[in-house]
Formats: sequence, structure tokens, C-alpha cells
Amino acid sequence: RLAKFAEIECDLKSKQGSYNPKKVTRTIPTDEQIVTAIDTIKNRGWQWTAGVMATYGLRDHEAFLCEILHKEYDGESWPIALVPDATKTGNREVFPLPRIWADRWKLANITKPNITAPINKIYGDRTSTQFSRYKMPFKPYDLRHAWNIRAALDLGLPTAVAAQMAGHSATLNLETYQKHISSVRAAQAYLEALKNNS
Repeated sequence: RLAKFAEIECDLKSKQGSYNPKKVTRTIPTDEQIVTAIDTIKNRGWQWTAGVMATYGLRDHEAFLCEILHKEYDGESWPIALVPDATKTGNREVFPLPRIWADRWKLANITKPNITAPINKIYGDRTSTQFSRYKMPFKPYDLRHAWNIRAALDLGLPTAVAAQMAGHSATLNLETYQKHISSVRAAQAYLEALKNNS
């Protein structure tokens, strides 16, 4: 628009990207791969960050901004990730999945890397750099995908509830996250459902 206003000949259409999250293919790590990789991180702050992302399905910047609080539900104390309003999708509570990871990586003992950023993208860039530096066999966002698939297949959490905890719509949950369910995981879920209905 600026070029047009200044009457400068400029064709930027050819420079426009074609990213479409619906067309991205991912290989989602198994829980065993996630545990093995995060266990190898020696830096406590980065292990905590990766652990929070894996356990709560948080975006990288949400891991830096969240708190872990203990809340009573059904007579039991749960380590809940509280994502503040300053994030992409606003205030929400997220339950650990699986819960044993919250204990494994001592996530209630908040130990974040010493990074502050004026915009969320910087947290994402730093996280990607560290994952690469630690030679993690997956990308940071793959942990979020794995959480959403775990919520659907392992826990049988209704899509609307999983989407609310993840901070997106049920449609986005199905189109972006659950679409990466591998044929092996789908077969496992099918066989498990058969057992439960027999």
C-alpha cells in the first residue's frame, strides 16, 4: 500500500509465503522418546521448560510465563499450570498429562532459564535454539502436538475440554493437532476401545 501510495512499481506477491498449518506434516515423538530426551538435558532451567511444555502442552512462551499451583480437586492436590492473560490465548488452567511427569521433572519447583523478552516470539526463538543445541529429536511445538494426541487417545478427554486447556478451538484441535495421529497410535486406540467395550 505504501508503494502504491508513493506510485512506486512494486510486486510483492511473488515474495508472499505459502505456510498453511493444515498442510504441515509432523512426526510426533512417543512418550518414551520425550522422556529420554528431556532426561538428558543437564541445564535445570531448560529441562524444566521442556518438561512443562511436554506435561502441559504449553506453547514455548507460555512455559516462560506460567505458574504451577497446587489446587484441590476431588480431595486430591493437583499441580496445575496457570497460563496468564499475557499469552496468545489468555488465562487458563491446564492439568498435567501424564501427571507422573510433573513429579519426574519436579515442575512445581519452578526453575526457568534467565530470559526476559519484550515479545513472545523471542521466547520461541530461544527455545528452538536450545532444543537444537541439545540435539533434541523433535521440535518444541511437537510436544504440544503430543499432549493433544495424548489427551484424545490415552485419556479420552472430550475434544472441547482438551481444546480449552490448550487454548484453542475444538476445530483447531481436530484440524491441526489430532490430524497427526499416526496409524500405529490409531490402531492402538482402536484395539483398546474394543477391549473396553467387550
